[in-house]
Amino acid sequence: MKKIINLLFILFIIFLIINPIWFRNSELIIGLGLLFLILDLIIIVFNKKNFKIDFWDILIILLPISYLLPYIFNKNVYLFKNSIFFIILEFIFSLTLLVMRRFVTVKKINILLTTILIISTMYFFIPFICQVWPKIMGLWGIFAYFGDTYLNSVDRFYGTFDYCNASALLFAISVLISLFKLNNDDNYGYIYQFLFFINCLGFLITFSKMLTIALVITLIFLVIYLVFYKQKKFFKIIILNISASLIPLLIMVGKYRDFLINLNIFIFLIWLVCSYIVYLLLYKLFILIYKKRLLYYFLLIMMIFVIGMTGLNVISIPLRINNVLNNNQVILTDFVLQKGVEYKIELELDIYDRSNVSFSLCRRFLEKLHPQEEIIDTKIENNIIRFSLIASEAEYYYIKINNLNKKTDLKIKSMSINNEDYLINSLLIPYAYIHQLDLIKYDKESVTHRLWYYIDSLHILSDYGFFIGQGKDTFAYYASSYDYNYLEKNPHSYLFQLWLDVGIYGVIYVILLAVGGFSWIIKERKVKNKIIWFSIFILCILVLPFDAIYNILFFRVLLIISFLLVCDNKIGKKRFNK
Repeated sequence: MKKIINLLFILFIIFLIINPIWFRNSELIIGLGLLFLILDLIIIVFNKKNFKIDFWDILIILLPISYLLPYIFNKNVYLFKNSIFFIILEFIFSLTLLVMRRFVTVKKINILLTTILIISTMYFFIPFICQVWPKIMGLWGIFAYFGDTYLNSVDRFYGTFDYCNASALLFAISVLISLFKLNNDDNYGYIYQFLFFINCLGFLITFSKMLTIALVITLIFLVIYLVFYKQKKFFKIIILNISASLIPLLIMVGKYRDFLINLNIFIFLIWLVCSYIVYLLLYKLFILIYKKRLLYYFLLIMMIFVIGMTGLNVISIPLRINNVLNNNQVILTDFVLQKGVEYKIELELDIYDRSNVSFSLCRRFLEKLHPQEEIIDTKIENNIIRFSLIASEAEYYYIKINNLNKKTDLKIKSMSINNEDYLINSLLIPYAYIHQLDLIKYDKESVTHRLWYYIDSLHILSDYGFFIGQGKDTFAYYASSYDYNYLEKNPHSYLFQLWLDVGIYGVIYVILLAVGGFSWIIKERKVKNKIIWFSIFILCILVLPFDAIYNILFFRVLLIISFLLVCDNKIGKKRFNK
């Protein structure tokens, strides 16, 4: 039986590793799912005396079963055969989680944590490696590692997931795990610091506003917990590593943006190694200064202030573009122009090698699912670019540089709109974050659209079924069947996704998970080695109402694992205290 349980655990680890690409290989996941089911049944049959079912087992296992309700009550919008594969997999992996709950040990928990760290680090490097050997990309079936979901030139990092927020969640969890490992294992400090640095960088270049807020809140919770329970070592590790990594990470995010122009993996890796070394040196320096707390906190506040001022003064920093290898177009910057207003836009250049470089002012229509682009071209005269127009709508406009190549060498010194200086460099950090916040009031793909999604989800629920869902991907059905002008075909909320798909049970499921998890966190707050699962659970719960609908199965695995490990009395008393 021990061998069977170990085999199940090994298969589960394999599942986590291949999960981001599981749906691209249905044969692989079907075979893995069948093995899970067989091993689950063997373990349950031969341990049925000790396999007592509790409330949380019922709550979790009922979720995949509740997907059948729309078909039983004939409320489904899609045919049953379109959902049966998803329902079976959900049931198998929910059952597997409940089986593993009974037999997880401290050793297996540490293996699980290490596996998540390895996965996130591996999925950080794979996209960059594939730029050198593009044929590898075909093996993974992914061709959009560096996606651009927003028009403001952010080029968000997707990794091997289908969405940047999914990658951001994995990186954020790995950041927490690496800090936890640094606290518990002094023998591999440099390794865990490297993993911390890589996962922080991966998280930052996803440019996820929502996950950034969730991670900051989780870290604040973690710090308060450590201060309250006087865990000085862990508190010191978090503060010193975060403060030492700030400047090197911001440098690397800027180099990531440079990489997106030149696609030179070797220069990027050299900068990565150098930045990591700087991070380690700063860490050593801060350890020495930390003994004098007032001096350390003064330097930390000054450093944050300087970083903030740098972000606010990027107007004066020119942008140089040269030796472009594989990308003949670059979006320089973007902005919103108001309807009916006359605009004069100018750019001052230094051109060392003119080649065939040209500039275009583009307008993007974002109202429909497939945006159209309107382009205004212009010529370079005396190293000045000029555009004149009357904006027809309050819309996104952006400047595109065309015909770039290896011989290109130009510097953009300044940009003005109606004689007022404007940010010229979308590649600068922390400009990208500041610019995203500035665009919230116009952003029709992120913040504003999320509110529309939630409102329309409520309309669908009130019109077509408040208590019983309409089957998997209900929102996608109405988005494609009616003129909602959506740019996405999901509600960007796991809560609304479940409510639409399975009905009121989905809401009950989410509420009970949140209430149950937080009540157990309060109850088990003194169990020191549970703090990592407290943190992961809080992060997942914070993400749950606002996103987490991309790669749902992977998200649910992380959510339920953290939930079960937080809420299990036996695990809390028997295993975590060892």
